Amino acid sequence: MIRIFLVFFVMPLLAEAKLVTFGANEVSLAIRYNLAEGSKESVPTYLRFPRAIARIDNATMFSIKATSSSGMQPDYREIEVRPRVTEGSQKVEVLLNDGTVVRLRLKITTDSDGATSYDFEPKRVHEESKSPSPQVQGQIADLSLMRSVIQGDSPVGFSKRFYGMPISCSGGGPRARLLRVLENGQFKIFQLEIVNDSFKRSFTIKEENVVFKNRDLSRSPLIHVTNNLLGPSGKGQNKSVMTILADPTANINRMKVCDLKEQIEAVEVKPKTQR
Repeated sequence: MIRIFLVFFVMPLLAEAKLVTFGANEVSLAIRYNLAEGSKESVPTYLRFPRAIARIDNATMFSIKATSSSGMQPDYREIEVRPRVTEGSQKVEVLLNDGTVVRLRLKITTDSDGATSYDFEPKRVHEESKSPSPQVQGQIADLSLMRSVIQGDSPVGFSKRFYGMPISCSGGGPRARLLRVLENGQFKIFQLEIVNDSFKRSFTIKEENVVFKNRDLSRSPLIHVTNNLLGPSGKGQNKSVMTILADPTANINRMKVCDLKEQIEAVEVKPKTQR
């Protein structure tokens, strides 16, 4: 799996944009390769989504960064895309923070008259609202299933296995253990407990950095944690439960879920100001 993470970047927004509607099917976009004046880097094409982006998969041919219009913190609903090469195309998956997957085929073009930005909107035609397509029904079912498991329910038709086995976490940060696995022919659901045993240090969980090796790129997993901040042991909430809804090929031994400086980040303690 190839994953591109969003990086802070400051760039003015473009006034005009091409409207793109998305659903379950792949959407093709033209991404310009035009060098900026006096630069070896291509000018960006902007993509704006209705919700914040959780993750972008399989985009090795492109440089992707979050944008900001006025020097403020980036809005993760908008990204800028620059080709790394002069020609070609690539299938890219954008996972929004509500679990929606936007499937794109980004095609590199040298046409200077191509669109400079795209605004994405979900398809909401009258017929679809009355009778959702199987793909839309599937997305709704995924979110409903995830919600049910988070609430502690045991979905009908799933085999259930309890473990309690430790999960390898490198870097000397919090520890983790696998609590249970639910599985049927369509899904595999993992629930893990992540615990901070330190009496002094706090950590944050960055679930957007969870890595699935050799997974089915046509299906993005849904990930939820009960709380992202792990306080020191004995001084507050030092535990969190992570729930992962994935495809049946997912394997806990091919995941990276709790490595320090990757999925887990230490909270820096600012020194007290001396008077």
